[in-house]
Amino acid sequence: MRRVEFKLLWAIIVGLTMWSCEKDKSNSDDDNQEGEAQSADIVWQQKLSIPINPALGSNYMPAIDENDNIYVMMSDWNNYGSGEMGNVLQAFDKNGNALWERSTAGEDPDFQMVTYYENKLYFTTGKKIVCLDAEDGSDLWNYNVPDSFLVSYSLVIANNRVLTSMQSFDAENSYLFAFDSENGTINSTLAITDDRAVMAMAAKGSTVYLTYDFLYSVNVTSSGLSLNWKTVLPGNSPEYGGDYKNIADDIAIAPNGNIIFTYGVLSDLSTRRVICYSSGGTELWQSDNEARHLVVDADNDIYLCNDDLIKLDGASGSEIWSTSAPAETFGLGSFRSVTVGTDEVMYNGDYFGIYAAENTGNLKYYTPAATVSETGPLTYITLLSNGNIILLCMGDDEDERGILICMKGSSGGVQDEIWAKWGCNAANTFNLED
Repeated sequence: MRRVEFKLLWAIIVGLTMWSCEKDKSNSDDDNQEGEAQSADIVWQQKLSIPINPALGSNYMPAIDENDNIYVMMSDWNNYGSGEMGNVLQAFDKNGNALWERSTAGEDPDFQMVTYYENKLYFTTGKKIVCLDAEDGSDLWNYNVPDSFLVSYSLVIANNRVLTSMQSFDAENSYLFAFDSENGTINSTLAITDDRAVMAMAAKGSTVYLTYDFLYSVNVTSSGLSLNWKTVLPGNSPEYGGDYKNIADDIAIAPNGNIIFTYGVLSDLSTRRVICYSSGGTELWQSDNEARHLVVDADNDIYLCNDDLIKLDGASGSEIWSTSAPAETFGLGSFRSVTVGTDEVMYNGDYFGIYAAENTGNLKYYTPAATVSETGPLTYITLLSNGNIILLCMGDDEDERGILICMKGSSGGVQDEIWAKWGCNAANTFNLED
């Protein structure tokens, strides 16, 4: 959808949302299951360098380091269609002060996400794996992907290695690559699948799991990569034609080591399931529910993020509860990707506002997007260590630059030692123990 058309739609949505909020204020007898509507308490906001549009690409997830510095990755839509579409990466401190900016053409990232690890930043594009100095944004190393290869959007940090999968047009396998995080040299490669595939990845310590037609467990050591085991996904036996694949919306790991991910029928993307395996590769359960993203709490229970937020029992996969976005979103709001705070509240941002849900399923509060910013829809949410909420929104018509927003919060930050958000943790390492 073009930007002007979306702005018109957004103006209509804002008007309806504000009307609905005023209507709710006049009815004090309403059930609090919908959550208490509250206005945004903006701590600071900062203009970004380029336009963003959550309606076209909602997958913005900044990285946060140990000092609460914020790293925002954006595709450069100014060069859309030119063949030179690149990226802009900006860094801000916890008070919103700009630290540095890096802009590069021809390096369009697959996701608007960057990974922070030990004073370095990492991200992948279709052509490169890039490592930057987090202090000033300068290039430390780049790996130029060979012309015949495509690099996966997935990037995992494990045992001081940067891991990603690659496929070649003329190869019989897809490969897992392990790069030295300091200098970018290839430490090891490992052939994984029997064909070319884009694989989802997640790690716990020095073990990384990959999914496609099989679930793979790989050990990452200082000397290289080795396959621990692989197990075929249900439905991939010969009589089914091998049509069931991991559809890589997300993968997560529970504190007890269980691996949970989405999978479905490759020829029918509308058919998806959530499946859980033990750390040894034994299938534990399947759920017919779908999920765009997954989080797991300290009790190993799983939360599926989609139109609704659904809690599953981690041991059995049975549904415990389901909660919907507030009525003020007219059935269009959704729990697309939640971030779990230390207060065990799950924070979600989407086009229509911010939703805070308790782990009991009760909607704690709802902040309409129009009270956060009048300029457009919101992105996914992450948290600073003081609990403040970090998100992005579309810019206004005057200069069309996006906006980085910090809202007052009290969670204490992203919860540690659980798969608390897309990217696992505030740094986006996709590793439960990093």
